[in-house]
Amino acid sequence: MTLRALTVLFVATALTFADLSFATSTTPTPPASGRIDLNLDGVEVRQALRMVADLSGHGLIIDEDITGTVTLKVRDLPWQEALDLILASKRLTTEPHGLALRVLNKAQQEERPATEFVAIPLRHLPVDQAAALVEGRPWQTTASPVSCGSEVAPPQPTSRATHQAATQPLASERGPNPSTAGPRLLSPRGQLLIDHAYPRLLIKDSPSRLATLQRLIALLDQPQRQVMLEARIVIADTTFSRNLGIRLGARWARGSSLMILPATLTDASPLAAATTDLLRIELDALEQTEKGRVIANPRVMTLNRTPAVITQGEQLPIQNSTTTNGSISTQTTYKDALLCLRVAPNILDNELIELDIEVHKDSRGRSLSSGNGQGAEAFPIDTHRLKTRVRVKHGETLILGGIYQEDRGDSQSAFPLLTDIPLLGRLFRSEGETRRNRELLVFLTPHLVDKQP
Repeated sequence: MTLRALTVLFVATALTFADLSFATSTTPTPPASGRIDLNLDGVEVRQALRMVADLSGHGLIIDEDITGTVTLKVRDLPWQEALDLILASKRLTTEPHGLALRVLNKAQQEERPATEFVAIPLRHLPVDQAAALVEGRPWQTTASPVSCGSEVAPPQPTSRATHQAATQPLASERGPNPSTAGPRLLSPRGQLLIDHAYPRLLIKDSPSRLATLQRLIALLDQPQRQVMLEARIVIADTTFSRNLGIRLGARWARGSSLMILPATLTDASPLAAATTDLLRIELDALEQTEKGRVIANPRVMTLNRTPAVITQGEQLPIQNSTTTNGSISTQTTYKDALLCLRVAPNILDNELIELDIEVHKDSRGRSLSSGNGQGAEAFPIDTHRLKTRVRVKHGETLILGGIYQEDRGDSQSAFPLLTDIPLLGRLFRSEGETRRNRELLVFLTPHLVDKQP
């Protein structure tokens, strides 16, 4: 081999080793332990991410809109933690993209809508109310207020078909209702479908909005508590309620016509009987001594903050006479004379129950002359009203009084045959009028259903 050939071979070998040395210096070898060292001072974020990719041996796809610089110094740190530090300093995030990781702005990921609908099932929250909450629309119930003399409106049938939520409020939700209206929880590009069949909401939105909606609906979709109301409506002598309160250790909540009996009695009986048991004994003794009677003992269960109405009574005929062309026609109409009890419970903390109570007592008054000469009977309707609001504990008994009525009666005693003697007959008969004042008492005991034994 000539000297010229040896020189060319030496130069080629040197260039080859130089290339290998340069390649080794620009492409670091990933450490076997997975831990890396970084010392960055004002380095561009894109270059720092490429260095992490080179040191970790994992592929990173970096979006074009990522800019800025980063200063970081770590030693012997797992590459995942070093990557998280860089991402957190610039509000960046990653998402899987094949075998690599895509690096993008966090705001861009949050505003990007999902590609599929996510179902949020509902167990207790009405689906229309949940939809109104998500869209920020006012919500108004369709049921009319429940009061004495009115009935609960029947629920409207709903379609079982899935339909898209309209931007126009439903007929039952129209009108201002600022107490229940709120901000729109869907993003401008979010979509909502309502499925009444299951029921559930179908929502398509960004991952962050979906997570927020799922947490909020799960917080609101809870079963509503229930209250069992046990009432005893009693007509008794005017002194009965006060004597009963003294015997059973009642406390006077507002004047002498409103008393609260404790849930249990520890001193009134050697057996520490419950108040309801002793109250039942007292009312039985009241009827046996003919000093009063229990006219109703209803029980009703209702949801929290939902009023319940109990009515009992009769319809009284009222005759109206009209004269047309000399002929008199009489029409009979009927008017309700009811005993009505309306109670709306509101459960507070520590087993306290706030009761909004309304009592109506209508009865037939004394007969009056109609004045039409036809012998038609006329009478007024005596009305009594009582409204109050009070707080009691679970199992306590509330006694409502203050509605009085007067019973009048005429009595006559006479000796047979002797009373028919002219002039002297009055000596053998006696007439009298009896009056008796009685009080209408309402015993009301609320029980929390989830506290029942």
